[in-house]
Amino acid sequence: MNLGENAAVIGADPADFSGRHGFAFNQIIGVNMAIDVTTLNKKQLRDLIRKANGRMKNIDKERIAKVKAKIDALLKAEGVTFGQVYGKRRGGKTGKVAPKYRNPAGSETWSGRGKRPRWFLAALKSGKKEKDLLIK
Repeated sequence: MNLGENAAVIGADPADFSGRHGFAFNQIIGVNMAIDVTTLNKKQLRDLIRKANGRMKNIDKERIAKVKAKIDALLKAEGVTFGQVYGKRRGGKTGKVAPKYRNPAGSETWSGRGKRPRWFLAALKSGKKEKDLLIK
């Protein structure tokens, strides 16, 4: 099968395919290409997939770099910073919080965030109220 001059395998060595599989190579990137994968062995398929995945990652990186450059140019042209436009970064971890509750039977504490500890649940079950466990 001859695919013509528009067929190419990016980064592939033409010696791997030419002659045996009827592929025609053109090193021009960006042309439509068709590859008859039914004629490729496992090693060639793995190599093609690896190279295609690498190219997709590069395309994403290039696109992001272009967008960043446009944003930087616009911010510079307007004379403002990213922080001025979008404010302080939000989200993420807030850091440690002071404990709010103390176990009356021990030295354990709980901030009141997240899952209730067993000692807290046991104290509630025994008749204590949340306000009784508050650290004063």
